[in-house]
Amino acid sequence: MKKKKKVAKKKTAKVAKAVMNDILVNDKVRVVEVVMKPGSESDGVELPVRVTRALKGGTLTRIFPGGKSEKIKFKTGEVRFSDAVSTHVVKNSGRSTIHLYSVFLK
Repeated sequence: MKKKKKVAKKKTAKVAKAVMNDILVNDKVRVVEVVMKPGSESDGVELPVRVTRALKGGTLTRIFPGGKSEKIKFKTGEVRFSDAVSTHVVKNSGRSTIHLYSVFLK
């Protein structure tokens, strides 16, 4: 009689979540601080017009419904003005932790 091999159960890898903390929220702006470790992802987000400063830069990938994606590189200290972006997931596709400070205009 042959012994049956035990098949090890595959563990689903947990994806770390981006950490987004509100700094200030009022009727004109929402100011947030975002920290993303390598490989971490956001929930689906829709971003308004905003100004972002990279406190610690790195590479992000925006992933849109349907599979379209785009890479975004931030240099430490860089400040950007960005138009609104439809719903997507953001992933830290680089090797270092990214730390951003954003002012969302309402």
